Amino acid sequence: MSNFVLVHGAWQSAWSWRRVIEQMEAARGRPEHDINEVPGVGSKGQIQGPPHISTSIGQVLALDLPGHGQRFANEIRRITMGHYIHAVATLAQVERLEDVVLVGHGFAATFLPQVSLELGDRVKRVVFIAGDLPPEGKTAYDRLSRWDKVMLRAFKAGEKGFRFPDFVFKGILCNDLDANSARETLSRLVPEPFLPWLTPVSRQGFLGRFPTTYVILTRDKVIPLSLQRRYSQSLGSPDVEELDAGHGALLSHPREVAGVLLKYA
Repeated sequence: MSNFVLVHGAWQSAWSWRRVIEQMEAARGRPEHDINEVPGVGSKGQIQGPPHISTSIGQVLALDLPGHGQRFANEIRRITMGHYIHAVATLAQVERLEDVVLVGHGFAATFLPQVSLELGDRVKRVVFIAGDLPPEGKTAYDRLSRWDKVMLRAFKAGEKGFRFPDFVFKGILCNDLDANSARETLSRLVPEPFLPWLTPVSRQGFLGRFPTTYVILTRDKVIPLSLQRRYSQSLGSPDVEELDAGHGALLSHPREVAGVLLKYA
């Protein structure tokens, strides 16, 4: 029985997973022949998998990373990538989860390999959704454009995190969202702690040990399509899925995202 731990990306919170969770919960307990009849899940035969896939769903848990959502903090300049890794690993350990499918959206991909190494044999698969996967030893900050870096200096990101103006986020995070979803998303975004963005990533010991999936979002404005393809190739031989969606796919295309995850139930 697979247990799912869902990790949000930069500026966001566990709230961003709510529609995906609803779709996955709707599939719980359905016999195999009913999978494609679940409202919004697997229509037109999108979900394929082993017999009784839907009855194999254990817990589906989303958490707020430190400084986000219910764990929002005014003093965020001391939050490190280590805090993120500890938060995710601790959730799985406290809940005594086995057969864990770790799912990371966007920036969460930078540290999910280290979470996987900490959890070891508990991990069944790691799924990156438009995952940010800088080369070994590089940082997420390194890949930002010159304009982005100028903006970060202007907003004094090292002292109080960074949150771009709403018109920027509307273009890159909400380009495939309806007006209401975009408005609510913007109202929930928080300043992003800066230290994790300056932390060199490492996937030593991860590649080849854990089965991986990379979900490419073809209309993503945060992680360009060409970069997503390069990132997916850097994982070796992952399963690769493509969704015709932007970075807000968790809200704009929850049934499709749930369909991908349910393959690993």
